[in-house]
Amino acid sequence: MKKHFGLFLLQLLFIVPFAFAQNFEGSIEYSLSVDGEGENIQQTKDAMPNKMTYFIKDDNMKIRTEGGMAAAMAGDIIMVGKERTMYILQPASKMAMQIKMEDTEDEEVKPVVTKMDETENIAGYDCQKYKVVSKTEQGDVVSYLWVTDKLKVDVPQSMMQSGTQMNLPGEIDGFPLKVISHIDMAGNQLTMIFTASEVNKTSLNASDFKIPEDYTKQVVSPDMLGR
Repeated sequence: MKKHFGLFLLQLLFIVPFAFAQNFEGSIEYSLSVDGEGENIQQTKDAMPNKMTYFIKDDNMKIRTEGGMAAAMAGDIIMVGKERTMYILQPASKMAMQIKMEDTEDEEVKPVVTKMDETENIAGYDCQKYKVVSKTEQGDVVSYLWVTDKLKVDVPQSMMQSGTQMNLPGEIDGFPLKVISHIDMAGNQLTMIFTASEVNKTSLNASDFKIPEDYTKQVVSPDMLGR
């Protein structure tokens, strides 16, 4: 189950938006579907949530999942930009798994990005399609991103890279509202589809991005997520 949870986090982090100015503040709701073939495909499907909501304010982000074992295993995921740290909340034990996001090394293999001749309107925003091929220890991950340049946030880019073994393509200007990824992992050929269904521009409270005072923080290595 930890491998499925790690896979979920890997893919979740991949769609976290890129670092830009002119901050978006509010929430974005995504639907998530998983399909594929392999010995453990049903377990993987059962593990994945079917809905995610991103709450964004300044350089902070909170991700709330619904459905699947991944949502049952963990509560909200909070990324604190100033600290370059991600916290995975576990309400049952009142524990916050603390994961420090380190800068990506320059020598790491950069993804291959291709701008496609296709656009699509998603949740009321015109999006440009890109193909991104990323190298991971498990093999190539081929993703298609539909990106709008009308929504931009200020989340540090290292927070999207660390722990995922992926380098997000800095040449893509904007925010992904749809992501389709084809992944070969642990004998499973997976297709994961994230699609934004609603974008809400609204003011959020800074307290929404703080760790509850009655939670205990536990430092965890990003490498442990997939074990």
